[in-house]
Amino acid sequence: STTEQIEQFAIELGERKDDEVVFGLYGKEPGKFHIATMKSPPQAGNALEYSEYSYLHSHVIRAAVDVEREEQIISPHHDAGLIARQIDNGEARMAFIMRPVPLNEFVSIVTRGWRLPAKTTNFFPKPPAGAVIQQFGETL
Repeated sequence: STTEQIEQFAIELGERKDDEVVFGLYGKEPGKFHIATMKSPPQAGNALEYSEYSYLHSHVIRAAVDVEREEQIISPHHDAGLIARQIDNGEARMAFIMRPVPLNEFVSIVTRGWRLPAKTTNFFPKPPAGAVIQQFGETL
């Protein structure tokens, strides 16, 4: 099934090696998967540019979609079945299949005060926000 193909393709994208920036594409040609690779390595020491999510957002999505339309036409999902159905029935035209953000990359970006694109860190199940960010001390 397409769902199983998407899940297997995501696994085959594998772990990040060296400075590669890679993401998968599905939907350009029915039933075919493609791998997009950055032609030249990102700037040394620029963790934000090195992030596959930031690269996709700044060099691909932003080049094709203006900020006002982005939320209307881009919909992040973790459910391969939903993605497959939306592509196969024509509800969506293309899916970008992304690898998880490595923890060291995430820490490097956020400790510099930089921001990743929306939904980069979208994960499930979500813990209650107060339990994660609330510091308990003498004053609340």
